[in-house]
Amino acid sequence: MAGVPRGARIVSDSVGSRGSVLEVANGNRASAELREEIASAEAGFAASAARIRLLFLIGGVGPGGAERQAVHLLEHLPSRGIAACLACYGGCENDLRRVARAGVPIEFLYPRGGRFWPLAMLGALEGIVRRRRIGLVQAFLPAFDILAPCLRLRRPSLRVVTSRRNIDEQLSRRDVTLLRVTGRWANAVVGNSRAVVESVLRLEGPAEARMHCIPNGLHLPPAVTPGERAAARAAYDLPSEAFVVSYPAHFRRGKGHDHLPAALCAWMGAVPSAVLVLAGATETNAAYRVTARRLREALEASGLSERVRWAGVVSDMRALMAASDATLNLSDFEGMSNSIMESMAHGVPVVATRTGGAAELMRDGVEGWLVDPGDAESAARRLVELATDPGARALMGERARARMGDEFSVARMVDRHVDLYRRLAGEIQ
Repeated sequence: MAGVPRGARIVSDSVGSRGSVLEVANGNRASAELREEIASAEAGFAASAARIRLLFLIGGVGPGGAERQAVHLLEHLPSRGIAACLACYGGCENDLRRVARAGVPIEFLYPRGGRFWPLAMLGALEGIVRRRRIGLVQAFLPAFDILAPCLRLRRPSLRVVTSRRNIDEQLSRRDVTLLRVTGRWANAVVGNSRAVVESVLRLEGPAEARMHCIPNGLHLPPAVTPGERAAARAAYDLPSEAFVVSYPAHFRRGKGHDHLPAALCAWMGAVPSAVLVLAGATETNAAYRVTARRLREALEASGLSERVRWAGVVSDMRALMAASDATLNLSDFEGMSNSIMESMAHGVPVVATRTGGAAELMRDGVEGWLVDPGDAESAARRLVELATDPGARALMGERARARMGDEFSVARMVDRHVDLYRRLAGEIQ
């Protein structure tokens, strides 16, 4: 298969841990259409005269927030004069095809190496860099953020950009230490919010000049129609008159699921038509399963389980937003929440904790409501206000949608990355 190096033997850490669905793993189960599109992208990459040849490293592409940002960025790099290649373990077929159709070939990496997998990984990546004449590497998510800078030990002229998608406080002490050690060799570190940048400066201590804040971006979707709303409610088995709140978050540590029972008791007690839709992976690993089981038990004990829908991993966020009157986010820590951004872009007001980049996305009482982490009572009160004042809810949704379109577009996110790449490559001063 085009784009699959025989010598690549890599171990994945991020795809499974983030709850992504590997429809295509290590090149296996790839459709004939995907293979053809990769072959076409491979030919274009080989013939490209672009001065910047970039290798993009990520565990996989799929439903995760960071993964969506990676696809948005990769789709636009060839049209900006950058020859890009994606190296990953796999991902969702549709997202892989989007990348390949944009002219980006894909190198599928193979898990192998046992306890010495970091050395095997570096060897395989160095082979890709050498064979494709790569001058710049962009890493996404902790494993590659840790390892990619090490490529410069053997190739000092290589430029490496790492990315931080969440505050360092969410990472293990070991990972923060490793990021601090290898990060000294990175040419630039991109944080997706000011809160993330401040966290990295505080815990990793890189030179401030190497830190760059580039917020996430999204394509502003068309406004939801009444027909879409009705169809989405039917698909989720939701009454047409219900006040529906969505909670899009994988069941991993820090996503605030432990705060839900208290918030739901207060909110649902005051709003008889209230229904909650939980959207996120519950079976990725033992920790996810424990969080989900604990929440199920708490809901049953409070008598609220019949008013909660468990949607699992949702790939069609538009349908979820079309069914929703509001979105709730009770995270203990965040970087730049893609679920908040997508809710706002669809005109769905958000009640969220004042953590990470949430306060950078919306102004309290204007595009949404912000509450302190762990303050379930205040979150419930804001949901009741939204439920009982449809006019204010609609106005808040309109403002949220306008802010996303004005300040957080994919074009702006791509422009900032391309500008950074060109500066590192010496094309501009």
